[in-house]
Order: sequence, then structure tokens, then C-alpha cells
Amino acid sequence: MKYSFERLQVAFAVLTSPRESLLTSGYDAINLELLLRAQIYIITSCAPALASSKLDAFPLVLDFLATHCTTDGLAVPPLTSHADQLHLSLLATRLLRLSCAVSVQNIPWLLAQDQCGVVDDALQYVVTRMIDDNDPTDEATYIDTALELMQTVASLAGTSAGRQWIATTASHVLHNIWRILWYYHSFTSPPIDALFVLVRHTLEGAFISGFRGVVPSTT
Repeated sequence: MKYSFERLQVAFAVLTSPRESLLTSGYDAINLELLLRAQIYIITSCAPALASSKLDAFPLVLDFLATHCTTDGLAVPPLTSHADQLHLSLLATRLLRLSCAVSVQNIPWLLAQDQCGVVDDALQYVVTRMIDDNDPTDEATYIDTALELMQTVASLAGTSAGRQWIATTASHVLHNIWRILWYYHSFTSPPIDALFVLVRHTLEGAFISGFRGVVPSTT
């Protein structure tokens, strides 16, 4: 099974790499979705076997999110539809979240990536779109993507290195946490959505214990 997982990561790299022989730039969104779903399935089905492993595809997944789920780096291929962009971004953030949940090795491994800041940038992007987008379908997908990213952030915040990264490097995380709380207090009644609950629990747990003096007081 580990061999199959490694082959899937190689296939992901090949599929997302530009090839001169293609008549059009980009990738086959259906094939890429199948690869992402396959990796997610393997992680969820073989969690014990992967508990001490690292996700080698982190650089590829972060590069993908940088071009599909951030404001400054957005560079979606012309033949990729808006719906595919949102759906593939959701799957990529789910893969990040599950990787950190299954193996504690993946938390320092993610923090060691040069592109780790993409997690911060992607959260900024989806929270902004979640608040500003007028399409209910898109808004629901942005909320789901924000939930995946916030669960990854919560995993990072459970370590001292992760809290240090949030406090000193990830310039948008804390700001977007408060934007999410504002969103739910402003537009939902009562605010019981999973994303809102996750943010509250994260603040009451790892963030409060690790960021006294950094998180603004709510009193």
C-alpha cells in the first residue's frame, strides 16, 4: 500500500508539471481529482500504516494551492473552470489536513516547507471570498475549504513550533480567525456551523495557552 501511495505522488507530480508536447497548457481536471481522491482514500484507509511517514507531495500540493487558492499567486490554467478550481482546491486542502492528522511527522515537515506560507495565504483568500462572494454555491465551498485549512492550522497550533510560526511568520492567521468569528456573528443566528465551532475551540485551547498577549482580548 505504501508503494501505491508513492506511485500516486509521482503521478501527481507528472500530471501537474508543464509538458511541451501538450497542445494546451494545464492539466486534466478529472484525472487530477481522481489522484487527489486516491491519496485521500489511502490516508484515511491506511492511517496506522502511515502514522510515522511524511507526505512527500507537500511541495506539489502547496504549489498547486499557491496558483489556485491565493490572491497574489493566482494562475489558474485557462481551460480549468471556476468550479474545478474551487473543487480541486478543496481536495488539496483536505489532503493537507488529513496528512497532519494521521502523522505527527507531517506537522514539522509542513512547517519546514519553503511554501508553508501558502497555508496562511490560502486561508486569507478563502475567508475573503467567503465574506465577499455573492454566489451561495461558491460560498459553501469556500466555507468547506476554510474548515479544512483551519483544521490544519489547529494541528500546527498544537505544537510550540506551529504557534511560533503563527505568531511570527503567518501574518494573516490570527486576523482571519477574528474575521470568521465576525462573519458568523453577523450573518448566522445562532452560529453553530462546524467552522465557527472549530475556531472557538481552537481559540479556547491551543491559541489561548500559547498566545497570551498576542490574541486580542474579547472582554
